[in-house]
Amino acid sequence: MNLRIAAPLVMLAVQVAAQELPVREVQITSSRDGVQQSALFYVPPGSEPGAKKNPAPLLVCLHSWSTNYKSAEYTEEILEGCRNRGWVFLSPDFRGPNKRMEACASDLAVQDVIDAVQYARQHANVDPRRIWLVGGSGGGHMALLMAGRAPGLWSAVSAWVPITDLAAWYQFCKEQNFHYWEMMELCCGGPPGNPPADREFKLRSPLFHLEKAKLVPIDIEVGIHDGHNGAAVPISHSLWAFDALARANGQPASAISDEEIRVMTNEERIPEHLTREREDDSGRKHRILFRRSAGPARLTIFDGGHVLDPQAALRWFESLSSGGPASIVWHRHAVKLDFGKPVWYRLNTSEWVSGTETNVTREGVNRVTVRKTKDAVDEEVREIRVDISPPIIKLVAKPPLDQEGGIYFAGPDTVFTFEVSDKGSGVAGVEISSGNDEYVLYRGSLKLPPGSHELRCRAVDIAGNQSDVIRGESLSGGETNVIRIEVK
Repeated sequence: MNLRIAAPLVMLAVQVAAQELPVREVQITSSRDGVQQSALFYVPPGSEPGAKKNPAPLLVCLHSWSTNYKSAEYTEEILEGCRNRGWVFLSPDFRGPNKRMEACASDLAVQDVIDAVQYARQHANVDPRRIWLVGGSGGGHMALLMAGRAPGLWSAVSAWVPITDLAAWYQFCKEQNFHYWEMMELCCGGPPGNPPADREFKLRSPLFHLEKAKLVPIDIEVGIHDGHNGAAVPISHSLWAFDALARANGQPASAISDEEIRVMTNEERIPEHLTREREDDSGRKHRILFRRSAGPARLTIFDGGHVLDPQAALRWFESLSSGGPASIVWHRHAVKLDFGKPVWYRLNTSEWVSGTETNVTREGVNRVTVRKTKDAVDEEVREIRVDISPPIIKLVAKPPLDQEGGIYFAGPDTVFTFEVSDKGSGVAGVEISSGNDEYVLYRGSLKLPPGSHELRCRAVDIAGNQSDVIRGESLSGGETNVIRIEVK
């Protein structure tokens, strides 16, 4: 589909960009099927592996539906924005245009994106708490799907004019005579209506994975005119996604109603009673018509169509990096709020009380509502996120391990799986070591070759809490920092 960028841009060919910008075309081997996938990769000066400079953010840019890693309309401008800000940039291919089963949010494509992040972390000094994801149209589709399939990997996700329900979009494309329905049949093994294809349509649709993206900062941006006059994706796809995130984040009251979705989608307008929910955001190419948040999820409807504004996306990530108004901050301690003067306030769903300060101690997302007087209509709402507890690491070995004298015994076919969970901010990263080697990113279940091994695991959550304590039913004492294993 024709996804336009929001401003005229002199597009640089990749060959020219490679001369003017230190961007490389690299090959990344899939950990799932061994196929090499191309990517554009940029590392700013001073952010090479092992550099003493502070770790840099990583922005992963996902290409649109019919393009590839170097031909999406917005890739060059986002690359230039990363260069100007000193960020690491990565544009993976994840099986190219969506016209075969290996592409279009398949398990292979999902693993390609995860492998690409692993590659970037190995070849640049990346800050694991600032790994960001952006994409428009088909890239927005894949960005939201990755938010649900690998929520612990991303610090923030920006999805523009995304497709979220492939079966619904299939019907729309057939009605509008858009050829994308043919591409979906190639990707899903046929049209909706038969069980194997139905499973593929659902598996590849972000809408059915977003409940797992709880607490991930996600910014959904969509034009009010999308789905009309040749624009290919109805605005309803973005509204459905926001509603799913509102429910996942425990704020179902923030969801857009079915009637409101109908009006916005069919009539290309914001319902009158919602027109006050908007913000001024200087520097954007399109005026904001509506904006609403539900926890860390945010929906913005702008006066435009099927378009991605690279500068607006970059500024949003920049505000997260600099602690600006859009920043999602997790505190690793109780938070004292000093109002400076007597006010009426309510913590979460408790009763209204009067005071000049309060302490927020409950872990999770806390909502503090403040009024100048008890009966005042105007309210200020603050969200305070507290995460004191580190991630929990659990080892599962199949078959179970035998143990004698502090040594565990396994066979070459024993499968070791680390299950890492975090009830607060969410898991940001998991690394393992199986000997004297350095820690590497954990990429899923593994087997160990014959010999002696010392298996370790460490995890960090988004708030920055760390743990290297491994728990497991077969472990002597219930927990340890290192597991000594003999594989025979």
